[in-house]
Amino acid sequence: MAKKGGVQQLQADLQNNEDFEKFLERPGLLVLDVYSEWCGPCLGMVGGLRKIKLEMGGDNLQLAICKSDSITALKRFNKKSEPTWLFVTGGRAVNIMFGTDVPKLMSLLGKELEKTMQKAPRLVTYGIDELQPIEVEQLRVKNESTQLVERIEREAKEKKQLDYLTYVTDTILENIPDIGVTVFGPQVNRDMFKKLQEPAEPLKMQCKDRKVIQVSAEQFDIVNFACKNPLPHDVIEQLDGKELLMCFWKIDETIGSVPNVLAAYAHELTKERVAPPNEEFDEEHVIPPIISPMKIKVEVELEEGEEWVEEISSEEDAKKYAAKPKAKSIINFAEDAVAVDDEGDDLDGEEEGSEEDLPELDIRQSMANLGIDLDLDLDLDDSGEEEEEFVQEVIAEPLIRTRTVKMPPVWVPNNRRTHAALVYMFFRSQTSGFLPPDPKPEPPDVIMAVDASKRRDILNVVDRHKS
Repeated sequence: MAKKGGVQQLQADLQNNEDFEKFLERPGLLVLDVYSEWCGPCLGMVGGLRKIKLEMGGDNLQLAICKSDSITALKRFNKKSEPTWLFVTGGRAVNIMFGTDVPKLMSLLGKELEKTMQKAPRLVTYGIDELQPIEVEQLRVKNESTQLVERIEREAKEKKQLDYLTYVTDTILENIPDIGVTVFGPQVNRDMFKKLQEPAEPLKMQCKDRKVIQVSAEQFDIVNFACKNPLPHDVIEQLDGKELLMCFWKIDETIGSVPNVLAAYAHELTKERVAPPNEEFDEEHVIPPIISPMKIKVEVELEEGEEWVEEISSEEDAKKYAAKPKAKSIINFAEDAVAVDDEGDDLDGEEEGSEEDLPELDIRQSMANLGIDLDLDLDLDDSGEEEEEFVQEVIAEPLIRTRTVKMPPVWVPNNRRTHAALVYMFFRSQTSGFLPPDPKPEPPDVIMAVDASKRRDILNVVDRHKS
């Protein structure tokens, strides 16, 4: 980093907020060389700045170097290496320039100095901490470039993962084509396995492995990479962190394909059956399914502006919802009160008369009968004294609603590749004979910015830690 020794006579050295604020009070045009501590101020422009100050500026031109690391208004320039020149007059920024183009800087400085000396009105000025148009454009370009790079990297990563999962599942399908997996819901436990085997025997299914596994949403993201009937997102949310029973089946493909046989098995598990009369029942009777769906009530927080649609899960609920009384506004209550009074007048048999003969409607009494307090202080005193207005801050609480998530008792993918993905994710031991271990993840790229004078020391450290 270059030293500032001879520059301090020409330029004020500002390193804190207090000195910076005092400097902004100076008259004339202020030219601030903004720098970061790790980079240092620009010394290449000193000769040109000295010349223009002595020949043109004098007391109308004030120069300073400003350390952005410790000056709040300049924090947006912190850790930037590009030379930054900020032009200020009257405590407001009027222009900015980036880079080391000496002719451009001298030309811009001359124009701004001339405007300042002529006291020409500034049509547009900016706060010291405010982004100027060129900065806004730079930020837009930077954000777009960053988003583009992130998108390219994300797509490349997704393609790489997709290619690898395709290779893995192809290998599994080639070596164990007659294998499928059933994923049972959290309502099904290991103790129910004997019952779960009953429909499997007629379908000639053999359970080669079973286990209770704690699953995560990220695992289902991988399993579903080629799935055509994935579990709904809200179901996967509820399964995250839960322990599920999974069975690894060998299928006799003379009966049917793996997805079809397992779908038939799932149907047998979840259907109601009709049993013939027996000693207990004189007539045919319904036997409930071996496993059934489970409903979970989940509290959700509504986002601002989001509309909530009431869940209606049955005809009975629909009737209750339709019969639910609707709230009335105060105006509607008032109209009802008028209607009641009018009906009362008719029942009393009073003849129609002029407006003078009609009884005056006491709205206050009618509203009071309805339980609405109208004893309000309308502050109609003509004394002219103004009372202090009391404003109560109201903190809006989040709207919480309850929705129902239906958890299926069993999930069977309808394509063979997803069954292979389930084997890869949850029954990896079954593939040890033909599938190599996953490759190690690539180490992340690290970018470090250091003082150029420490280059040799940094390279020595890197050499010592090379793998």
